[in-house]
Amino acid sequence: MVGISHLGVNMWDDVYKSSECYWGLNPNGNLVQSLSLVPKGNVLDIGAGEGRNALFFAKHGFHVLCLDISQVASTKCKKLAEKLGVSIDYEISDIRKFSSSPCRFSCIICSAALPFMKKNEAKEVIEKMKEWLVYKGIILISVFTTEDPMYKTYLDEGLKEFENETFFDPKIGEYFCFFRKGELKKHFSNFKIMHYSEKCFLDKHHGKPHRHGIAEIVAQNNRAKSLSDKLEKE
Repeated sequence: MVGISHLGVNMWDDVYKSSECYWGLNPNGNLVQSLSLVPKGNVLDIGAGEGRNALFFAKHGFHVLCLDISQVASTKCKKLAEKLGVSIDYEISDIRKFSSSPCRFSCIICSAALPFMKKNEAKEVIEKMKEWLVYKGIILISVFTTEDPMYKTYLDEGLKEFENETFFDPKIGEYFCFFRKGELKKHFSNFKIMHYSEKCFLDKHHGKPHRHGIAEIVAQNNRAKSLSDKLEKE
């Protein structure tokens, strides 16, 4: 287990205590559609929460490693896995400190985890995740965009930008970062883009209905297979 120094630990523990299943149990629809493209092997779910996506892959025979900073989320996910008769590994860890060998995972899921850090940290994590994917592996990432109402709220409140599009919210003790239009997609110019969208929508899945500006990408690692071959020979 990697030591946790993440500012939001207490906040997220409280979030997961607040309801039976905060995010629900239905997996991300784009992951469901991409299932047949994912090579059999290991799945990494970053910010796994109660496991809606992790449990979906475990039920389809994948070995799943969940990462989250919340012990409460971990406990709830393990109970759900036991109830469903599937096996998962769950590590209480900050993705910024997590390390992996290259070409280890067939699928990496990072749904709305990157916004809760500084922008430069989020970009570093993206580049690490790309290296962790096997050839033809699938990655899903979603982030908040500058179209999110919270971005304008922070500007209106006069909060200081620590970096470009990065704020510290003193009310909850968390960093938030936002991605500009098309910015997330640029990180995957050397991948095959399976899906990309930017939209504002009314979120009714948790808490009071509220709007979010979200960018989501599903991309496939189709970079030269020689890297994977070289690593296997070594």
